[in-house]
Parts: sequence; structure tokens; C-alpha cells
Amino acid sequence: MAALLVRHRAEQKKVSERLGEAWHEHGLIFPSKVGTPLAPDNFSHEGRPRALAPARASTLGRVAPREPNS
Repeated sequence: MAALLVRHRAEQKKVSERLGEAWHEHGLIFPSKVGTPLAPDNFSHEGRPRALAPARASTLGRVAPREPNS
């Protein structure tokens, strides 16, 4: 997970450099497209970060059934 966050931060840095003064740094993990906090009302419009996307059954693999409590 740490490697994923490091890679995500590196990608954000590239975006911020490309946008220049249009980027507003707030130190956020999942900012808007210009670095500002995501407004709760617009969260779905910005696109949910992949880390917060619901897992699909195909990505979970097989899980052993839980044994009943004795």
C-alpha cells in the first residue's frame, strides 16, 4: 500500500508541475483536478479514486468459508 501511495504522489507532482499556477497545493491524498479539496456534493462528478472504489468479486479471489463458533 505504501508503494501505491508513493506512486500516486509522484503522479500528483507531475500534474501539479504541468498545471503550474493553476494547481493549488493542499497536501491532500485525493484532491480535485486542481489540488483543492473535493466538495462532498461533487465527489461523484470528480470520479471516485480507485483506492476507494468498491471491490469486485473477481478481484477478491477465493475466500475460505468461516467456521461456525463452537
